[in-house]
Order: sequence, then structure tokens, then C-alpha cells
Amino acid sequence: MRHTVKSLLAVFLLFVTSALLAALGCQNPGTPVEKNLPAESLTTAYQTQVSQLLNAASSGQTEPQAVFEISDPTGPAPRPNPKGYGSAQSPAQLQWLLDEAKELLDGQSLYFSTDTQLLPDSRIHYYLDDTILAIVWKQRVEDTAFTFAEVKLLHPSQFRRYLSGDTFGSGKLTLASEMSQRVNAVVGCSGDYYSYRRRGLTIVDGKVEKFVTGLPDTCYINGQGDLILERDQAFADIEAVQAYANANDIRFSLSFGPILVKDGENVCPRYYDLGEVNDRYSRAAICQMDKLHYLYIAAGMEGSACKLMTMRTFSNHVAETGCRQAYALDGGQTTTIVLNNEVINHVNYGSERRISDIIYFATALPEGE
Repeated sequence: MRHTVKSLLAVFLLFVTSALLAALGCQNPGTPVEKNLPAESLTTAYQTQVSQLLNAASSGQTEPQAVFEISDPTGPAPRPNPKGYGSAQSPAQLQWLLDEAKELLDGQSLYFSTDTQLLPDSRIHYYLDDTILAIVWKQRVEDTAFTFAEVKLLHPSQFRRYLSGDTFGSGKLTLASEMSQRVNAVVGCSGDYYSYRRRGLTIVDGKVEKFVTGLPDTCYINGQGDLILERDQAFADIEAVQAYANANDIRFSLSFGPILVKDGENVCPRYYDLGEVNDRYSRAAICQMDKLHYLYIAAGMEGSACKLMTMRTFSNHVAETGCRQAYALDGGQTTTIVLNNEVINHVNYGSERRISDIIYFATALPEGE
């Protein structure tokens, strides 16, 4: 009975406090909301905070869990905390990191482990704060150098895309490392190089910017941060594509392929129009492991691991990670993984290619926290 009364009293006090703060135009000090928001956005923020407080009190929490979100879908993300970055020579040295990330992982298992066998003479790079865990490392797979970037996020808004020149169709090409720095990416990865080819469709911030019939396999990223993979889609016109995007809460799309893994099944085709799938090239893929849990894989040459792969061989190894979904992105010299503004994988010919876009993972933690 005493616990019930305390809970009811806590709910009442929290509600009154939040209501007074809203009435006075003040912001709860613990609320991760940007300061220069319009009045209607502030009202929404207060309502969200009140809801969080009530939920926390009713569940017996002493204080609510803050919900961090990147509110601006187009601008740069918050700057990562420099103290969140680090590196290690051995996976066994990072048990503390996995322990620190336990709450963020929320019961999910990482593909990375303290037993991982690294590519000789390579290091593990990582970043951790309350909203994102990123681990980047290299392994020898057969005779190929695989670079893995594993990321677990707190909120879908942290999985983002950036187009060079800040807008679709700018015509500007930029290094992936430069774009990553421009948007404050924790991890930045080469995308589909949309400006290089005419075919496919491009959705940016929910709006269809390009549609050409005869689509390749398409990867959509929805409002929950899930990869939706579609093959053999047929749309009558751009309005039909927009209707699909609206109905499925699509934030942005990627157009390269093929689909490698769908719902846990290896579905890589023997023939595909893009990517020279039956020849040996550097490869790249974005994979979804679980909820807000991703693995970007780059396969190329480094040191004695100097044999490149066909797409089917690459897909076989991608499927072995246990991913739920996997989609191939532009390979060759385009293939790039950047962490802390540093290119981690060995890029073909030893230098980055200027490209039109990246996908990236960002912190949602407000700067200074």
C-alpha cells in the first residue's frame, strides 16, 4: 500500500513540476531538446518529457530514461565526444567496453567478440557513448581482408545519409572522409554512388528525388531504422513511388545491390546488372543484425590478404555473420569505412575516390553531455 501511495504521489509531483515548467517556458535540465526550437516544438518536447516522467514514476524508476533523438534530418549530427574514441591491439582488451555497452545493447549479442582473430598488424578502433557503440576491426577471410564496422544505436535518427553538396543532384563529388567530417559521423561508409548511374530510384528525407524504370534491387530505410529490401519492383510513375514511400515510412533509399541476405536467407543471384558480380572486385555491404544494430562490411586487399571476391563468394561470408538483411553497395575503389575522420580499410590503389554520398552513424548525445 505504501508503495502505491508513493507511486501515485510521484506521478502527481512529476506532472505538476513538468506542467509548471511548461507554463513558465522553462526546460527540464535533463531533457535533451535543442534550445532554439519553435514554440510548438517546445510544447511537443514538454509533452514528451511529461510522458517519460509519468512512465518512469509508474514503473517505480527513481528517474526517467532520457530519450535522445537527432531532430534535424538534414543538418550535421552532434559532434562526438573525443573521449569516446579509442583503440586496442587485442580483442581481449575490450571486455570492459562490452560491459560498458551492456545497457545500450539491451540483450543483443555482437558479432564482434573478445575471441575475434584480427588481421595481422591491425588494430581495433571503437567509439562509445550513451547513444552509440561502434567497433571497427579487420579479419582475414580466406585470402581477403575484411573490415567490419559494427554499430548499435539508441534511436533510428542516428542512421543517416549524406549527399555531397548538401543536396540531391548537386554534381559535386567529395571524399568519404571529408563528408564524414562535415556531418560529424562517428562511422561514415561509402554508399551507392547515386550520381554515377542513371538507373534506380533515390528517396531523400521521405521525398522521391529520382525514379527510372527497370529498377535494380532496392534497399529502403524506414522510420524504425529497418532495412526493407525489394526485388523486381514495378512502379507506374514517380507518384506511385512516393505513395509507397509514404505508406512504408521510408526515410531514404539505396540503389545498387544485389540483395545478399533477406530475412536470414542468402539470396544473392548468379547474374545481376550492376557490380560485375561474377568478377573479382572489392565489395561492400550494409547489414542489419537486429533492432538498430548494423554491420557494414568492406572486403578488399591488404598485406598478404590480396585475393578479391565474386559477389556470390562475398555473399556467402556475409550470410555467415548471422545478419537478418544484407545489401551490396558500390564496391571497387568506392569502398570506404571512416571512423573519427580516419579511413580504416585499405582503399583500392591506396587513395580514396571522390563520390556522391555516404551513409553514416552518429551520436545523438547533445554536445557537452
